[in-house]
Parts: sequence; C-alpha cells; structure tokens
Amino acid sequence: MNRTMNAKIRQARGVLRQQLGRLTDDQVAQLQGTVEAFIGQLQEKYGYTRSEASEMARDLFEQYAHSLKESVRDHLPEIEIHPSRAQRRRRRATWIRRTLTVLGVAVAALFVVRQFQGNGQSQES
Repeated sequence: MNRTMNAKIRQARGVLRQQLGRLTDDQVAQLQGTVEAFIGQLQEKYGYTRSEASEMARDLFEQYAHSLKESVRDHLPEIEIHPSRAQRRRRRATWIRRTLTVLGVAVAALFVVRQFQGNGQSQES
C-alpha cells in the first residue's frame, strides 16, 4: 500500500513538474517531470523501490540514447541542416541594415541632386 501511494505521489509530482516546465518554457524541468512520472509508473506497475525504478529508467534511457545515436549516424547524410531561428533573425537584421543603408545613400544622393538643381536654376535666373 505504501509503495503504491509513493508511486502515485511521484507520478503526480512528475506531471506537475511537466506542466510547470510547459508554462515557463523550461524544457529541462519538463523533461525531469516526464522522467519522474515514468519512474512513478514503474514503481506502481511493477512494485519496484524508488532506487530500482530509477536504475531501470536510467538503463532504458541509455539504451534508447545509444540506439538513437546509431540511427542518427546512419541517416546523417540525409538530414538537411536548416538555419536556426536566431540565425534567420541575424540574416534578416543584416539585410534590413544593408537595405536601409542603401536607401539612406539614395535619399542623400537625391537630396544633393535636388539641391544642385535648385542652386543651378536660381543662378541662371
């Protein structure tokens, strides 16, 4: 009874941590909540102690990480590299600065040309 209650408390705490992670955009807290809820489910379903369930979860995650590395390594040439959001923003900002610089030079040139034309007309009169 006590193990089942502890498992349910651990699951609830994990779900709360997940939700908090989602609300605050904290991916680490969200992942910790997922792991904690998973450990609670292992405890409840199989009757493991906390340390046994934690060790089992760690082993499962290590196996998954290893298989994921193998899969990524096998498919790496197929993966297209997309620029990150920050890189796109920097490129856009650079483009905007350059465009504004060109426009500023064009407006200044137009102003000089109009001033020159205005001075030339007033001197001819």
